Amino acid sequence: AMRIPAAWDVLTAGRRTSGAGVTIGSIDTGISFGQAELRGGFAAGSVPGRTVQHFFLSSLGSSDDACGHGTRMAGVIAAPDDGRSVMGVAWGANLVNVRHANGVANVSSSDARAAVRTAGNAGARVVSMAWQSLNWWWQVSDEIRWWHRNRGVLFLAAAGTSECGGLIIDNNVVFPAEMGEVVAVTGISYPGGGVPCGIHRGPEVDVTAYLDVPT
Repeated sequence: AMRIPAAWDVLTAGRRTSGAGVTIGSIDTGISFGQAELRGGFAAGSVPGRTVQHFFLSSLGSSDDACGHGTRMAGVIAAPDDGRSVMGVAWGANLVNVRHANGVANVSSSDARAAVRTAGNAGARVVSMAWQSLNWWWQVSDEIRWWHRNRGVLFLAAAGTSECGGLIIDNNVVFPAEMGEVVAVTGISYPGGGVPCGIHRGPEVDVTAYLDVPT
């Protein structure tokens, strides 16, 4: 639905576009030990030289996924082209997995800052941050700005999610997606294209992606 195969057919230096040579960081809930394609089998596909690195904050004890969110995100980003199951958008890219929380909302500012720095130091040129805060965290925004301005890192973040009919208004984009240095991403329904209840939206949104696409 998002014409990703058409993007793969764009040639870069005579080769199909796959993300090869680029390192992508996923700051999320980790990657499951049981998902071999994102661990030991990561380089088993058509780009055998690519790498995956796993990091975690010391308070969490391991890089194993706590709730499944990080595993799904990492799969969408970079699952290998090995003829099995899901194939990631950037199926030729390297991946840096940084587990910094057990969910997408219960995140501390110090942990978020440490995770951004970890991904940057590991060589990530693109960083996905599918977590949110209702408050602006200066130490995190300073860290993001440093890597963006001094190292050219491209940051993407979720515009936000909230409970339908809850106290949080969903017509606003939350932190860190509201930063000018961050590409804000939100979801729209498939195939209609409307914004579902609880999915945040606003003028800061740069990219929309389909939700609940049957794959």
